[in-house]
Amino acid sequence: MTPTFAPDSAVTPPTTLPVSGCSAPWPLPPLDHAMAAKGHFDELRGLAASTPDHGPAPAWRTFFQSLPDASPETLDRHHARLQRLIRDNGTSYTAQGDALAELRPWELNLFPLLLSHAEWHGLATGIQQRMRLLEQVMADVYGPQTLMQQGWLPPALIQGHPGYLRPMHGIMQQRYLHIAAFDLIRDSRGLWWLMAQRTQAPSGLGYLIENRHVIRQLFPDGFNQLQTATITGVYRGFLQALHQQCQQLAEGDEPLTLVLLTSGPWSKTWFEQAYLARYLGLTLVQASDLTVRGNRLYLKTLHGLVRVHGMLRRVDDSWMDALELRPESREGVPGLLQVMRDGQVVVANSPGSSFLESPALQGFLPPLARHLLGESLQIPSLPTWWCGEAAALQGVEQRLQDFAIKPTYSGSELHDSFPTRLGRQLDAQELLQLQANMRRQGDDFTVQQYAPLSQMPGWSRADDTGSGRMEMRSLVLRLFALSDGAGWSVLPGGMARLAAGTDPFTSMQSGGSSADVWITGWPTTPEPSPPPPRQDAEAEHIVSRTAENLFWLGRYTERAENAVRLQLLVLDSLQQLDRPGPALRQWLQQLLQDQQLVPCDPAPAVDLPDEQLSRLLVQQWQQPDCAAQGNVEALARTAAELRSQLPHQHWHLVQSVERHMQALRLENQQADAPITSSMDMDSQLRQLSHALAAVTGVQLDRLQRDAGWQLLMLGRWIERLSFVAGSLLPASASSTPLDRQAASTIMALFDQHLQQPRMQALGPPTAEAWHTLTGSPRHPRSLHWVLEQIRNALQALPPLPFSPEVVEPVPFPQQISQLQERLKTPAAAPSDSAEALRQCVELAIALTDNITRSYFDPVDHASRSVGA
Repeated sequence: MTPTFAPDSAVTPPTTLPVSGCSAPWPLPPLDHAMAAKGHFDELRGLAASTPDHGPAPAWRTFFQSLPDASPETLDRHHARLQRLIRDNGTSYTAQGDALAELRPWELNLFPLLLSHAEWHGLATGIQQRMRLLEQVMADVYGPQTLMQQGWLPPALIQGHPGYLRPMHGIMQQRYLHIAAFDLIRDSRGLWWLMAQRTQAPSGLGYLIENRHVIRQLFPDGFNQLQTATITGVYRGFLQALHQQCQQLAEGDEPLTLVLLTSGPWSKTWFEQAYLARYLGLTLVQASDLTVRGNRLYLKTLHGLVRVHGMLRRVDDSWMDALELRPESREGVPGLLQVMRDGQVVVANSPGSSFLESPALQGFLPPLARHLLGESLQIPSLPTWWCGEAAALQGVEQRLQDFAIKPTYSGSELHDSFPTRLGRQLDAQELLQLQANMRRQGDDFTVQQYAPLSQMPGWSRADDTGSGRMEMRSLVLRLFALSDGAGWSVLPGGMARLAAGTDPFTSMQSGGSSADVWITGWPTTPEPSPPPPRQDAEAEHIVSRTAENLFWLGRYTERAENAVRLQLLVLDSLQQLDRPGPALRQWLQQLLQDQQLVPCDPAPAVDLPDEQLSRLLVQQWQQPDCAAQGNVEALARTAAELRSQLPHQHWHLVQSVERHMQALRLENQQADAPITSSMDMDSQLRQLSHALAAVTGVQLDRLQRDAGWQLLMLGRWIERLSFVAGSLLPASASSTPLDRQAASTIMALFDQHLQQPRMQALGPPTAEAWHTLTGSPRHPRSLHWVLEQIRNALQALPPLPFSPEVVEPVPFPQQISQLQERLKTPAAAPSDSAEALRQCVELAIALTDNITRSYFDPVDHASRSVGA
C-alpha cells in the first residue's frame, strides 16, 4: 500500500522549564534547558537534535530581542494581557463533553510559530497541488466515476463512506472545493508530512484572524522587524472570487446576496462563525432563515424574500437538506440540493466532500496524483494502511504498537467509531482485543505511522513560587487554501494546535491550545490585493429571525431593569423610618407577585408584615431560578443569537452582566456565606443595576439607526408601556386614596422624584405625580411619552412585505392618538385613568402579536412577496 498519513497528532508530554528570576532587563529569556524532548524537532533552535549550547534560530532571536524587556515578569504581564484580550473579546469555544451553553475562553499561546517565507512557499505549492487533485477526485466521484471503475479508488471506501451523498451524484459544480484545511507535522529530521485534510466545513479561519489580531497587538515590533506576511489579501481574494462566480447567477441588475449558514449558538465554534461572517461581510443565517421557492433559494427579511446567490456553509454535509438527506435535520434547507441541481446557487464547499477526510484515502492519493496530474505529491503523507484490504491488515496487525489506530468513518452511526488510539499506549490485552476487532471488521480501521511532533516554546504564567515557566509544546500546523477564481491561494499564516499537558493529541476539543503562525521574511514589495467586492445595498437587509431577536433583546433589557428597580424600591421602602401604609404595602406586594419576585405558589397573604415581605424577597432572590436570573439569562441568550450583528462593546457588556449575575448566584449559594439581610441584597442589586444601565447606554447611543434598531427600541417601549400601565393599574383600582408617601414611592419606581417646592405650588402632590406618569410629554417613563416613541418607531419600520389581506394591520396610530388625548388631560383621581391604563396594557399585547405576525413569521403566507 502506498504510504500516506498520521494520527490527529500523537505527542509526548511537554517539557517544562522553570525560568530563573532576573531583576535586570535581558535580551533573551534563559533557554539553556528549554529544549525539545528527545526525538522531537526543536522549532526554537531549528534543529533536529538540540543541546544547551545551541542558541535560538535567527528569527526567534529577533523576536525576543524586539522586546524592550524579556524578563519573566514582563512575559507574565504579556500573558495576563493576552488572557484579558481573549476574555474581553468574548473569544470562546465549546470543548468536547461540555454542555452546549458552557463556553470556554479560547486558548492562545503567547508566542507565535515562526516559519520562513521560503519554507512556507514550499508548503503552499504542495497544498495547491493537493487542492487540484482533490477537486478532480470530487468531480469524478460525483460525475463519471471512472476512478472507481478502473480500480484507482475502492468503491467500498468511497460509496460505503457516510460522507458520500448519493443525491449529489450528477450535480456538477463549477468548483466543488472553495476552502480546505491541511494539518501538517514536522518529524524529528525536520521534514514536513501531511497528517490530515479537512474539506467538509473546515474550522479555524475565524480563530486565525482573532489570533493574529491579539498576538500582533502584544508584539508589534517583532511583527514588523520580522517582515511578517499579512493575511487580509487572501480573504479578500476569496470573497471576490465567490462574488464573481455568483454574479453568473444574477438576473439583470439583481444585487448579490451571500450568506454564511450556521447551525446556531449551540455550535461548538459559534464565536468563530459569527466572527467570520462579520469579517467577510456575509449575512449570518440559520436554516430557518432560508426557504426554497421554485428552483431558487431565498432569505427571509423584513423587506420580503430576497434571493440568495451564494452560501458559505458551516453545517455538516448530511444535514444540509432534510428533503433529500437526513429527514430529521433542522440545520439544513429542504430543497437545497434541487436548487444546486438546477445551478441556481453557489455552495462553498459543495456537500458531499467529507469522504475526502477519511484517513484511509491518504494511501490512494500518491498514485492518483501521478495518474491525474502526472506529478508526484510534493508533500508526502505519513504511511497509512486501510485495513479493509486483507493484505494491508496482515501487514500491520502484528505491529500495532508502532502506529496510531484511527476510525475510517469518524462519527458514523453505521460503523465502529472510536477515538484515535496510540498502539504504544495499549497493553497486551488491549492489543489482542484490537486485533480481534480489526479481523472482524477491518474496513472500520485505518492505521498510520507514528511520528513524534516538533515542539515550540510556550509560556505558562507565574505559579505560587513566583517564577514564570517556558514550555516546549508539541504542535500540528494547520494551513488553509482558499479559492481565488483561477485556482487556490494559501494563507501566508495559519494556526498551530498545541498539545495540553500529557494529552497525546493536539485537539482543541480535548483542552489543547492554539498559536498564531508568522511567515517571516516576506518580500518587502507588497503583493497587489484585489479590490474589495461590491457591497450591495441589499446586504443591509435584516433577516426576520434577527429582527425578532432584536425586538426581544429590547424587551428583555427593559424587563431586567424594571425588575431590579422594583426590588430596590421595595427594599428601600421597607427600610424607611416612615413605614409604608396598608395601601402602599398592598400595591408593592401585588407588583412583586406580578413580576414573580416573591413566591406565587402558594400565594402569600394579601397584607404581609414588612419583615415577612422583606424576608420573602430575600429568599426568592437567593433561588437559582428566580425571575431576575431568568431575565438576565434571556438577555444573554438573545444577545448571543445576535453576535455578528451587535457591536463588540454591547456583547462585552451583556457578558459582564451575565458573569456578574452568575457570581452573585454563586455567592448566595455558598452554605457558609449566604446573604441574610436586605442590606446585602440591596448592595447586589445596585451593582446589577449599574451593569444594566451600561447596556442601555450602548443600545441608545452606539447602534446604527436602521430598521433593526427601531425594532429593538420598539421592544423596549412596548415593554415599558406594559410595565408602567400594569403597575399603575392596581393603584387606580384601590379604594384607598393615594397619600403623599404612596405618590412618592410610585414616582421613585419610574425614576421621577417629587420636587417638594414645585409640587406644593402646583397643587396636590398625588394628582401632580399621577399626571406626570400618565400624561406628561417630556418624562421618558410617562405613558404619553412612551406612546409617542411607539408611534415614531412604527412609522420608521419598512412597509409590510406582503399583501394587506394576509394580515390586516391594527389601526395603531389612531388608537395611540386617542389614548394620548385621554392621558394628557389630568385625572381628578387615579380611578379616572383605569380604563385608559387597561387599554395601554391591551395595546402592548396587540402590538406584540401584530408585529410578530407581520414581520417575524410571515413566510408561510401564500401571497408573500418575492424580491420586494
